[in-house]
Amino acid sequence: METQVIQSNKRLVAAITTILSLFLMSGVSWAQGHEGHNHSPVGHNLKDVSVQKLSKPGSLPEITIGASDAKITIIEYASMTCSRCGRFYRDILPKLKSKYIDTGLARLVVREFPLEKIALAVSTLPRCVTPTKAYEFIAVLYKRQQWWLQRGNIRPKLVEISRGFGMTESKFDACLKDKSLVGKIISGRKRAIEEFGVDRTPTFFINGKPLAGPRSIGEFDKIIEPMLKQ
Repeated sequence: METQVIQSNKRLVAAITTILSLFLMSGVSWAQGHEGHNHSPVGHNLKDVSVQKLSKPGSLPEITIGASDAKITIIEYASMTCSRCGRFYRDILPKLKSKYIDTGLARLVVREFPLEKIALAVSTLPRCVTPTKAYEFIAVLYKRQQWWLQRGNIRPKLVEISRGFGMTESKFDACLKDKSLVGKIISGRKRAIEEFGVDRTPTFFINGKPLAGPRSIGEFDKIIEPMLKQ
């Protein structure tokens, strides 16, 4: 059993070493730790961005839920190890989904903004399953974040979650080592920083209007309700 744990840790470390090398070549700064930045109604560098500019395709397909013709488009930037992002998925998103997304009023676009190497590694996994399962995979990772991110060997926990979405262990390892995929995620993060001023997680753009670190559905209501009346 101990030998299996050591081998498991070695495979995860090897994958993260590959990812770390891409970090260092990306030319952008990276946060330390697993927390998002301090809560603020608007991030220091955030500003209104046109929906057209925000919607410009990146190097990866969009992961979305909700009607494509919804009046409100909510674009999310989040990091897999950010505890505030996990709380959003557990506490706020169910209400947001029930009130706006499931009713056809809004759609949610999920984009990766990894704050550190573990978050970047985990961000690759939903990109390696059937596209129709990607959002659900992401939601499960955030909802179960407190379990898999506990101290110790996180690899078996992530493998267990991944198997629930049809991913074999060999495909799991291959996904973590996919330099092209990792590079595309880093590229999307760099674009969010340079073009949209994203500097913390979670950050949302609601029809182009920024909202950083929301702690309640009410913060979304204040922005969405006036837009729906226009």
